Amino acid sequence: MSRKRHRLVSETFGLKRRREREDGEVDPLRGESGSARAAVAELVRLFPRGLFEDALPPIALRSQVYSLLPDRTVADRQLKELQEQGEIRVVQLGFDLDAHGIIFTEDYRTKVLKACDGRPYAGAVQKFLASVLPACGDLSFQQDQMTKTFGFKDPEITQLVNAGVLTVRDAGSWWLAVPGAGKFIKYFVKVSLPLLEPSSACQRPEDSARHCTSPQSGEEGPRRAAYGG
Repeated sequence: MSRKRHRLVSETFGLKRRREREDGEVDPLRGESGSARAAVAELVRLFPRGLFEDALPPIALRSQVYSLLPDRTVADRQLKELQEQGEIRVVQLGFDLDAHGIIFTEDYRTKVLKACDGRPYAGAVQKFLASVLPACGDLSFQQDQMTKTFGFKDPEITQLVNAGVLTVRDAGSWWLAVPGAGKFIKYFVKVSLPLLEPSSACQRPEDSARHCTSPQSGEEGPRRAAYGG
């Protein structure tokens, strides 16, 4: 990965931890309202669409939202309300049970329709978006729910998995998913692992720039992110 692209991924996914502002300066990302919706909207605005060829809906990480709000309990309550109102969808990103992506529902719908246009599974996907998405804001779906409540046949569920709209959680259970999200997860893991497992020389954010350098390139390593503790 080029140095420029590495910096783009690190800063956007990591949203480097803001230090305490001097002289009462306000962090513009926090916004005056301090709402979870405002935080998600700003994170979505910063999402590097070009890095993924504009094929993905903008994704904010729950941990990023936490980094922009002073109270996690309040953040969780507001996100839950947005989820229940159908304004956002929450997806499990696969590499960690606590790694949740947050997507505005309309962005999700638009990108999924585009990704599946003209494909053999387009009909099943359209049915899912029209019936399941407005009625159920859950993170995952069960066999009985899909077949009895929403009337999906087993071959249709298989088509949804093939389309990347669902991913297998366990037998008879599926996570909501984002088609093409594998590339996002790849970059997320590439950036987050060195941030979540800092060396002894990089225990404090202020030490990162001085000590976390690549022995091969000498480039400054990614600083501690707002997520991951």
